[in-house]
Amino acid sequence: MTSSASHRNQSSLVRTTRSVLTLLLLISALSVLLTACGSDSHYRAQAEQNKQAFEKELQHASDIGVPDTYLKSIQKQKDALNNTFAPLTLFSLNGQAVDQYYNNLATRYKQLTIQTQGVVPVATQQLQNQASKDLENWQRLLGQQNSKGLPVDTLKANYTASQAKLKTAKLPKDYNAIIAEANTGMKTLNMLGDTAEKLNSFKETIDLMADGKLDVTTYQQKYQTNKDAMGKA
Repeated sequence: MTSSASHRNQSSLVRTTRSVLTLLLLISALSVLLTACGSDSHYRAQAEQNKQAFEKELQHASDIGVPDTYLKSIQKQKDALNNTFAPLTLFSLNGQAVDQYYNNLATRYKQLTIQTQGVVPVATQQLQNQASKDLENWQRLLGQQNSKGLPVDTLKANYTASQAKLKTAKLPKDYNAIIAEANTGMKTLNMLGDTAEKLNSFKETIDLMADGKLDVTTYQQKYQTNKDAMGKA
């Protein structure tokens, strides 16, 4: 008798548990459905439209070469918005809150679009200034190394080409390219100076060895090979 009663209690508990789970699933499904039905679709559509416009503007900024450092704050705000969700509505009791959520979302995406559009001219101007400054530094270093008798003809030609590009540059990526060329040119000039100093020291050592009646044929060949290579820089 006790065993039979225990079995009935267990069966009743299982049925109750199933009923509760079914009810919870039903409420959850209804909540999702009513979230969509309990708000004005106009607000959702506007939010989605503004989001697409913003993402298009952000992609455009990236495509024309605006550095990530200028877009970092905007990207952070975008990620924050992507992690927000509309409030759930139950039996259309919270439809106004959902409408307000999507309305605010539309406003935020509109603001981000304007912010992104404003970053482009700022980045362009700053990169233009940086490119001009780097070219001036490159020109100055060319003069210094040329006065030392270093072979800088090739680097002079590179500088002239970059200077011409500056006159027609319009986009951030154009100025980024000029900045990169100037940095490469200055780095090469500095390396050229270091190499020249080492070659001069090497030549002095060879001369001392020659004065000591030592065979320096191999060293002279190495010196000349390195000097010729430097002349082609």
